[in-house]
Amino acid sequence: MGREPELFNFFYRKPMPDVLEAEYVKRRYSLCQDVYFTFQSDVYNLPAHIVDGLFYTHGVKQQGLPYLSGMLTEDKYSWIFSHSSDITRTRLTLRDPIIFAQRVLKGESQVSPDDFQRIRLWCEQFSQGSLSWQALWQEAERDPVTFREWDAQQEAANPEEEPEPKPKEPWPEELVALLSQLAALGYACPEDTDRDLCSVLRALPGSAEVGFGTFVYDEYTDDDLEEPYEYFAAPLEQLCELAKLRFSYKTRRGFAEFYADDNRVGRVQLIDPAERYTANYYRDIVRLAEQHFPEQVFCFGEDYFMLYILPKPVIAVLQAAGFESKRDYFGQ
Repeated sequence: MGREPELFNFFYRKPMPDVLEAEYVKRRYSLCQDVYFTFQSDVYNLPAHIVDGLFYTHGVKQQGLPYLSGMLTEDKYSWIFSHSSDITRTRLTLRDPIIFAQRVLKGESQVSPDDFQRIRLWCEQFSQGSLSWQALWQEAERDPVTFREWDAQQEAANPEEEPEPKPKEPWPEELVALLSQLAALGYACPEDTDRDLCSVLRALPGSAEVGFGTFVYDEYTDDDLEEPYEYFAAPLEQLCELAKLRFSYKTRRGFAEFYADDNRVGRVQLIDPAERYTANYYRDIVRLAEQHFPEQVFCFGEDYFMLYILPKPVIAVLQAAGFESKRDYFGQ
């Protein structure tokens, strides 16, 4: 709204409300030309922010640009390095705005005419800083490498070695016999598969998975209670894709209704998704899977629920090995 100068004067220039000045004095902010410097990093980094295309470079604090030279003192320079745990990193970070400003003045980085004038004013202010700041400007001219560029050079020169993969734990006893029987039928499981039943089923040739999740309050968000209801739609969408059915949904009378080929499979009450409607909807997805993939459905249900569509010989082996399909996880 064009009120940045007015707001800057109110918040940072004397005279100001007593409560503000008392806080600035308490925090030992520098006072120069009747301006309290609580905005140093915003103004100092202005050239880098402009070149990076950041959106807040016309904010209230940027009105402090004509006072930049007042903060570039020897005391400020010494204070910065006395509080640094990594002198090289600090020096490179301080050089960044200088390098960006120099690139703009040389025409190496293109900015709008308005931004060009602001960066030129920044440079004029910088040129009035103390000797240490002037030396930093000269150093940036000799070695115009930004911190990000330097960091990339260091990474390229010292690539991290990939850690050796940890050997997998032995297979659990209850899976050893199952894996042997599956392999005998031509359904070998890769050795690097995670050591649990779901991972085994997922890794088998010809398997497909439909995930229902855990259905607890921290699993779905408020966004999932608005179109397109992704969390609740996902299992039926996945099944429709596998069964070559057309998925759709409607919102009606406080419910999200889900369809396969225009036949309603179930619905979710949006005001209380934990209501019985959701369990009925999930149960009917299982029934729909069994209709389209007879004798191929295996359900895993513990803390979470997964539905697998598997080759029939695999289902027979699972049953013979005592692995029960939890098809009634959501009720009869």
